[in-house]
Amino acid sequence: MTRKPTVLARLLEWENSCKHPVTGLDPTKVQELCRSVRIEHRSSKSLVRLFQKLSISKHKSQAPMEHHLAQLSGFRDGGFYVANDRSLKDIENRIHQFLWKRYGKGLIYCYGCARSQGEPKRHNEWFLVPISQVPEIFRVVSGLCSG
Repeated sequence: MTRKPTVLARLLEWENSCKHPVTGLDPTKVQELCRSVRIEHRSSKSLVRLFQKLSISKHKSQAPMEHHLAQLSGFRDGGFYVANDRSLKDIENRIHQFLWKRYGKGLIYCYGCARSQGEPKRHNEWFLVPISQVPEIFRVVSGLCSG
């Protein structure tokens, strides 16, 4: 979410203030990351991995969630856009509430954004999210933005 003209402009603003690279994720990048994590995970021979496919459920596992990322409404030019002149601030707050509820208010300290006393700034809009859960988050954000 940004009030800047483009998502890229907002990412560049973060890079300039935080003094480290910031990468935007789009559905294609998320699919590639999820795929690489699965490939890396499959090559592991750990006991946990070997037992991971065991289940007492009668239901077959569903296809990976990232296959549905191509159907996201409101995602274009690197970001999600709010439909019908809805309040950007309200949507952003709802997204933050969802992420805080699921992942907690992370302590993401940015030393590039150090305050005058030399203490790092804490970014409350950044979250530690496992890459495997990003497709679901994209769908939730898409739903909140499109309304």
